[in-house]
Amino acid sequence: MANLKNILELKMIRVDKERLAESEAELIKPALTDLSLIPMLYNWFVEISGKTETMTHEKVLQRKKFLFILLCLYSPRYFAGYRMCDGLRDAMFKVMDYKSPSCISDMCRDITDMCDYYKSVRRGISHIYDMMLERLRDGRYIAD
Repeated sequence: MANLKNILELKMIRVDKERLAESEAELIKPALTDLSLIPMLYNWFVEISGKTETMTHEKVLQRKKFLFILLCLYSPRYFAGYRMCDGLRDAMFKVMDYKSPSCISDMCRDITDMCDYYKSVRRGISHIYDMMLERLRDGRYIAD
């Protein structure tokens, strides 16, 4: 038999769940949906980051950073445990010129972990992301 305290707690939980669901719905909305912009975004990324290193490790890290930014722009729901939005992995695969789309999935998981653990990686991505957002707003690809 439920007591009054349990009933009140259940009501509070329901209110909290509704508030969290609304908040999540807002946070997982993508800034971009037009996948045809990805080649342009890649060019911007290369230009902003100024990275043209030929060392394998640096190339891989830069690609991971770019993939993370695309996830932020096109599929923020990925960070909440949802699947990537439809078509994004294939679009990333094409611009990154990988042998298999599964490489994209592996790299996305890896860079997400790296951002959790390495402040310098987060700062680098944040700087490039902010500059890309500015260009997207200036070009009216996204609203302010």
